[in-house]
This record gives sequence, C-alpha cells and structure tokens, in this order.
Amino acid sequence: KKSAKKTEKPKLSYIKFDVKNFKGIDNVSVDLVKNDLILLLGLNESGKSTILKAIESFDFLNDPKREENEKYFQNIRNKADVSSNKEVIVTATIKIESDINHIENSKIGERLLTADEQKEINEFIDSINKDKQVVISRVFPFKNGELKKYFYRIEAKHKFSKTPLSNLVAIEIVNICPFI
Repeated sequence: KKSAKKTEKPKLSYIKFDVKNFKGIDNVSVDLVKNDLILLLGLNESGKSTILKAIESFDFLNDPKREENEKYFQNIRNKADVSSNKEVIVTATIKIESDINHIENSKIGERLLTADEQKEINEFIDSINKDKQVVISRVFPFKNGELKKYFYRIEAKHKFSKTPLSNLVAIEIVNICPFI
C-alpha cells in the first residue's frame, strides 16, 4: 500500500517591486520589507494608481481576457512616446519563506521535460531555496510603439536564468506567489 505524500504549498512573499517605463513612470521602487501598511501619498495625477496598476500587471493571473490583452498592454507604455522601443519592466523581489518543491512531474506548463532539463530546473530551485529569495521581471517589449511578445525573466547570475526554460519556471513561481 502506497502512502500518499502530502505537499504543502510553499510560503512566498513580495518584498520589493521595481517599475520601469510604465505609463508616465520612468523608474520607481516600492519596498515592502517592513511587512506593514504602505502609504502612497501624492498629489492628484502624481502616479499613485499607476504604481498599483504596474504592480498588478506583474501577475499574469490579472491579465484581461485574451481578446482584450493587446489593447490593455498596448496602453502601458508612455503615451507621449508613440514610437517607443523601450521595454516596460515590472520586477518583483520574492522572499522564499518555505522551500519551493522540485518539479517532480515530467511537464512544466505544456512542455514535456527531458531528464536533463528536470535536473537543471531542480538545481536552480535548490539554489533559490538556499538564497531564500528570487527576483523575477515581467517584460513587455515595444518596437516602434507596438507591443511584442511579453515574457517573464529570472534575474539571477545562475546559468539557468539564461535558458528558455527559465521563463516557464518563472511562471510556475509567480503562480504560487500570493495573488496581487
């Protein structure tokens, strides 16, 4: 008789957000380390709601329905820069309070994994569990003002962060983060 192995959902928390080129915001950081109430204080039209919308856009679970996606994300660039080639980047520093479990099945998203890929992913997960944090960016690239395919990027010196699989692992990590 096999015993059922119960796996707990890892405990993760956001400790910082960095926002670049989102609407009228060039560069702003919101530090959440104190784990307390955060006050956004400013004049009307100074960017308080825009900061919150940028943070909200980090989590793919907040994306509008597919047919509305393009229009919604097209509007996140600075409207004054019609032919923008700048990337809109929302970066989260995520604290790992309990270890992220290894990917134990042979799939991530819709992709089947080879044994080598699974080993590579598990080595990376071991390294971020050891570091107790991971930094992930959601990147919205623009070319001549038109939105290109957006993606997640793991910001790490680890060799895995430069592989195509890292985008899929980043999505898996965002999926287990607290809902924004």
